[in-house]
Amino acid sequence: MRSPVLFRLVLPVAVIGCASASQQTQAPQRTTYGDIGVATVDLHPSDAAERTVIHAAAGAVYTALRAVYTQRLGLTLAEDDSAGGQIGSRPARATRTIGDKPMSAYFDCGVSQIGPRADHSSILLRVVSQLQPFGADSAGIATTVFARAQDPGTSTDPVSCESTGQLEKYIATMTRLQLVR
Repeated sequence: MRSPVLFRLVLPVAVIGCASASQQTQAPQRTTYGDIGVATVDLHPSDAAERTVIHAAAGAVYTALRAVYTQRLGLTLAEDDSAGGQIGSRPARATRTIGDKPMSAYFDCGVSQIGPRADHSSILLRVVSQLQPFGADSAGIATTVFARAQDPGTSTDPVSCESTGQLEKYIATMTRLQLVR
């Protein structure tokens, strides 16, 4: 029996306040997201997330983002909090391609003897987005993708993968396109 890989995403909640001569610095609140499977990974989206601003009401952006997760990517949701602006997928396995692009377009998992590991491994991935309204007519989205590669038919430990940023950009682009439908 394989041990599951555990990922936790820690998202700082932005604190927006008025500028004044004597500001106090507060430590950001953090939200922890659940598991996908041997290692624990704490990431701060300020370092890892792809951020984008979409010029539409936050509610409409959230609805479009949800459709991208469930319809375009076929992901099952683990978090679906429209009031808090948080959406995240359950762990999902993917192999070879996402759409018409090879996995190595989205993930850097290193190279094996037969080429980019992402293209021939089973990829366990989790996608999490945080929506932040900016007034009545725009919202920001910060998306983070976690991935690990497991070579098929082996008992080797999974390898952590880095996102190339392309899946996060795809999600932002598809969210914009979903809004014009």
